[in-house]
Amino acid sequence: MDFFTSQDEARKKTGTLIVYFALAVVAIIAALYVVGVLIMGYVQAQDVEHPSFALQWWNPKLLLGVGGGTLLLVGLSSAFKIAQLRGGGGVVAQSLGGVRIEPYTQKAVERQLLNVVEEMALASGTRVPEVYVIPGEGINAFAAGYTADDAAIGVTRGCMERLSRDELQGVIAHEFSHILNGDMRLNIRLMGVLFGILVLAVAGGSILRAFSRVRISGSSRSRGSKDGGGAGIILIIMLVALTLWVVGYIGVFFGRLIQSAISRQREFLADAAAVQFTRNPEGIANALKRIGGSNGDSLVDNPHTQETAHLFFANALKRNLGGMFATHPPLEQRITRIDPGWDGKYIYHRREHFSRKESEPGTDTKPPEAQHVTPEPIGVPARRTLQPHEMLLAAGTLQAAALEDARQLRASIDADFALQIRGPLEARSLIFALILDTKVDERGKQLAYLKQEAGEELVEKVLELRKRIELRERGEYLAIVELALPALAEMEPERREVFQARLRKLARMDKAVSPLEFVIMRMVKQHLAVSPRDKRQQWNVIYSYSVLAEPMSLVLSVFVRLTVQSEGQAEACFQRASEKLVPLVREKVRLLPPEKIDIDALDAAMDKLGNAAYGVRKSLLEAAAEVVSYDGETSPREAEMFRVLALALDCPMPLLPRT
Repeated sequence: MDFFTSQDEARKKTGTLIVYFALAVVAIIAALYVVGVLIMGYVQAQDVEHPSFALQWWNPKLLLGVGGGTLLLVGLSSAFKIAQLRGGGGVVAQSLGGVRIEPYTQKAVERQLLNVVEEMALASGTRVPEVYVIPGEGINAFAAGYTADDAAIGVTRGCMERLSRDELQGVIAHEFSHILNGDMRLNIRLMGVLFGILVLAVAGGSILRAFSRVRISGSSRSRGSKDGGGAGIILIIMLVALTLWVVGYIGVFFGRLIQSAISRQREFLADAAAVQFTRNPEGIANALKRIGGSNGDSLVDNPHTQETAHLFFANALKRNLGGMFATHPPLEQRITRIDPGWDGKYIYHRREHFSRKESEPGTDTKPPEAQHVTPEPIGVPARRTLQPHEMLLAAGTLQAAALEDARQLRASIDADFALQIRGPLEARSLIFALILDTKVDERGKQLAYLKQEAGEELVEKVLELRKRIELRERGEYLAIVELALPALAEMEPERREVFQARLRKLARMDKAVSPLEFVIMRMVKQHLAVSPRDKRQQWNVIYSYSVLAEPMSLVLSVFVRLTVQSEGQAEACFQRASEKLVPLVREKVRLLPPEKIDIDALDAAMDKLGNAAYGVRKSLLEAAAEVVSYDGETSPREAEMFRVLALALDCPMPLLPRT
């Protein structure tokens, strides 16, 4: 199953989610209706003139009232939660008490965790996600978000401090599998749905806890006194709360059922992908054995754990009913699938974390049992050009060779730049440095503009970083940008807009925007979007081929003009590439003349195409790959444009392998 198929399969799983959701709502309505019938029978029995206890099981008005009220409550609750989650994975992490790790942190355990995440992101072709530390000594982690653009990795403090680098890498690889396979989108939608059907249990439980605290605190004051008229009201409220809590547990039951049905098999697949990615089954297997050795210590103590339990690496909730509706498969099964020769022994250890000493900035500190030979940062092997067809096959995959390549490249970049690209000022300076023109006169104008707008300090940093950049290979530029982008997110929204305006001004000062300049501006734009939902209206997938034909024509025309020069070759190249498109689009696309190609229009076209169905996106990438390989070689600017198109289409492209 390729990346595009897995994304469509994840979308289809939403149908299963809807079925279970409907069953849960029907069961809740039925339970509330029964309670309503019993209450009405009890009220009738209290009638002084005509006391009788006759249950009227068919009551259309009561059914309509209970059904309408339940649908309204569940619908509004789910809509509220879904709207709240539009901010992406960071919102989920913060709801669990997560604290974001700053990109420029120099704490050893945090730096190691960030290094592992950065390597995974570079190797898989995704943007570097935000990383949050969740309170708790248990060993657990999760990935949350709608797409790789708004993904966040959450790691419990126990996971960060108690695992070796190999074990931590296995856990993070597992979470990146969820990112690449479309599981995150399904999981975050599941959160919204679960909140709607759990709201009764949450409300009832909250009322019961509140009143129990009031009764306990007031017991000494009221002991020996007669209850006033308020006692009856309190009793009624307690009964209502108890009813809500009991009926709400129908929602809990179905919530666990939904989580179990949808997430358990995906956990096995993510485990297998982690082994394939790291080529080290001991890493993730030992992480699972440590959880088992600490008496299943993967629990997360937070009020929101109930609705987020399916996101985690291991069970975050206490098991009930013998684990029948556990969100994850039993540890024994997961370990045995990874390590068939497992002797059944867990890894037992004290709760204290491994002994670490502070490391040099940008390097890893590894526990004694997980020693690795740190890749030599100097003399990194040259990168070969990967043909677009190969990149397409590798899209959304986890490959061990790419991970090792990413680790070497990340170590090399850190050795060269240290933490110079991890802070907001440094990251801005790096982006500006990459945009500087090669012509002395044009560069002088750009630097004068920056000095006037941003000051001398920034200009000095830009010149310093430009010297370092010029010593590196062109094929490494985008990886350097990826590592610097998280620091840009530290800026306030107003400063982001100012920064992007200056970046556009700088790129256009020579009256032309090069492919590299466009690619960098596009990467910055996507990373700094306030919300991916604002950037692309991904709630509504575009299937209209008439709407997609124009932006597809523009994108393919750009690739053709980058690849071939003569008009005759351009027509032949475009014709061959268009054969890869779906038939209805193929009939509508056309090659645009150079004067009709506009950078702003290209940017808008990529925004629109990012909202197309995955089958359409795949066909466009195949067509672009056909263009790039038309002349038998791939230039750096073609490779960069291909990667930014893949980025716009939410299609992760791994690093180019080394020779």
